[in-house]
Parts: sequence; C-alpha cells; structure tokens
Amino acid sequence: MGTGHRQPQKILIVPHQPHRGIRVRALEIARYLAQQPARDQVYVLTWELAQAVSGGVFAKTATRLSEMIRFSSAQESITPDPDTPNLFWVRLPYLLAPNGLCQWFNQQQIGRFMAHQQVDTVINANAYHFPIPKTTARYIYDVVDDHLSPESGPHWKATRAFTLSECRKADRIMAISHGLQAVLAQEGIRDVVRVPNGVDMATCAAVSSETALASLKATYAPNGEFLIAYVGNHGWWSGTEFLLRVFEKMREQVPNSRLLIVGPGEDVDRCREKHQGDHVVFTGPVSPQEATDFFHLGDIGVLPFSLCPFTHHALPLKIMEYGAAKKRVVSSPLHELEALNFPHVDLTPLQEHLWAETLIDYAKNPQAWKAEWDKAIAAYNWPVLLQGLSRLLIDEDEKESAP
Repeated sequence: MGTGHRQPQKILIVPHQPHRGIRVRALEIARYLAQQPARDQVYVLTWELAQAVSGGVFAKTATRLSEMIRFSSAQESITPDPDTPNLFWVRLPYLLAPNGLCQWFNQQQIGRFMAHQQVDTVINANAYHFPIPKTTARYIYDVVDDHLSPESGPHWKATRAFTLSECRKADRIMAISHGLQAVLAQEGIRDVVRVPNGVDMATCAAVSSETALASLKATYAPNGEFLIAYVGNHGWWSGTEFLLRVFEKMREQVPNSRLLIVGPGEDVDRCREKHQGDHVVFTGPVSPQEATDFFHLGDIGVLPFSLCPFTHHALPLKIMEYGAAKKRVVSSPLHELEALNFPHVDLTPLQEHLWAETLIDYAKNPQAWKAEWDKAIAAYNWPVLLQGLSRLLIDEDEKESAP
C-alpha cells in the first residue's frame, strides 16, 4: 500500500474547516495515516470560527476586535487524541480577517511550528486563511471544493486567488472530483491526482448499539412515521428551504412523515425558528457516532444541494455514508454524481413537484436495498481510496526501492 515501505514522517494537516465533531475528509485522512504501519506522527490544526454577530456597527466591530486579540494571543498547544495513537490536535495563534493580514500572520505561525516540530509533509485543504510557507517539507494541496469558478461561493474571488497560489507552490496536488481536475487543468494545473471522498465502512455500516437506535426511533418515529433524514453540515448551498417546501407538499399525501435535519450550519440557523415543529426536527450538532445512527434511522436520505459550480464539482461524504447504512438517496443532479452513477442515488431535477412525487413514491412503495449495491459503496472505503494519497507520501528513491 506504499506506507509500509517508507520511513515514518511528521505530517501536518490543515483541514478545510475545523469541525472536530463531524466526519470530514481531512480528519478521515489524519486518522488513516496515524494508523498506518509507517507510524507517522500526524498533527491536525484546529481553530475556532468567528461567531455570528448581531447589532450595530459598533457592536460588531467590538466583537471582531475582541476575537482578533483572543485568537492572535492564544497559546500554542499540542494535545494527543484520546482515541487514536500518533494523532495530535494543534492550536496556534491565528487570525481570521482581514484576509491579507491574517494570511501573513497565520503563515508565520505555521512556519514556526513546522520548523520546531521538523514537519516532513503538509497536507493543506484550506482555501481561506492558512497559506503554507515555502520550506523543504513536501507540500500536498488538497482541492476539496470548487473555489475557482466564478460565482462558486460568496467569496469566490478571494478563495480563487488563494487556491491558485497554493496550487502553484505545492509539490503535489490532489482533488476530490473529475470536475475539479478539469477546472484546474483550465488554469494550467495538471497532473492532479483524484482522491475522491469516501466512507469509513467499518464505522458507518453499523449503529452504535441497537439500544441507541431503538431510543432514537422512540424519540423521532414513535408512531412509525416515514423518516426523511438530511444529515451533514448545512451551508449556504444545502437547499434546506427547498427541502422544507417539498416536505410540505409531500405531507399532503403522506401525513405520517417526518423530516429530520441533522447537524449544524448557516442554513439550519436561518430555517430553524420558522420551521421547527412536530413534523420538522432540527437536531443541531451531533457527534460522529450519533450522525451514523441517524443515517441508519432514516427511511431515506436526501441531498437537495443548489446547482452551481461549487456543488456540481463536489462529492459529498454523506452520499457514501447513506450507502454504507443501506439507505437510498434522493439528490440534486450534480455533475459529479451523474458521472459516478451510484446505484443507490436517485438524481432528481430541482423542481418541488418532482421531489415531492419521488419522496411520496418511496414512502408508499418502499424499495428494498439490493445486495450488489454494497460492492459499489465498498469501492469508496477510505483505506481503498487513500492508497493514492499513500503513494504521494513516498519519495522517488523509496519508490524505486519498493517491491
């Protein structure tokens, strides 16, 4: 697999976002590498996100200044992960805004940490605030979202400039989708290794316990309701408002149904107060294992992402996680999902009546999981996918001597 033939390394991973409480790509990579025979020491950078601020200009400015002082004066810390040997959580002084100042400051802090810890390799998945300094360490830049295409997000101009800058200084580049490979090629960045998102089959294929699942059923489906589960981190692209409108139409014909929106995000914050009720439940943040139980709890999963370059070129983790739990999914027709053609995913145009009809049909005519679909999901098991990453960590002289 590559990692068995190389020397152990000190690896720093900078995630896309600092979500320790949910499964994200960077943390799956970190745990995978920490558990390999090479026995790497894996450091994962973590930080706090800026809080949402209401009120006038003075109140907002005061809060941002307070955050800047607190974040930039934070003490460096390295904390061992309690469950994974060789994995360490790192806190450094940092800034989050404005971009020019924060990028310079954060790069200085990362460079100092790398020199002190003698880091061999950096894997950076961040597209906002954490540029990597030029050092002798191997630099792998992980393009996890389309931050390059016009209108690919609310801050696409800044993230485009950051992403291109990091790509051009990196030694190796990997991306999660065919679409991202194509976008990078248009910018003259080739030889990009595709390492798609995956699933921890061993964890996601089973619930924490039958007792825990029974407790969730008693809470969320006490009368045998048909449960639609939308699990994940719900950002501006998540389509929550669309899904809520679809659900209202669906309940006209399937009144004994319930929508569970599991996890955090700005879309949740925007919709919770207006829509929380007997038939729509927002759970808020949950632990990774609780999230797995919710994948198993739902009768069907949904992915109503809005259609734009950011989502078309994505490969959402939850697609494989639903599959590992043997659940079918109704999804937006994202380009990458069209290309991969997962058998358990029903790609449905983003029209309310079509989604309502599809969900009503699933509720009234349940379709059994087909055993052959397990093979399609197993191909996206993280240990299988990350062999590609393992090869990127081997020096050329090691490749020549490996059997």
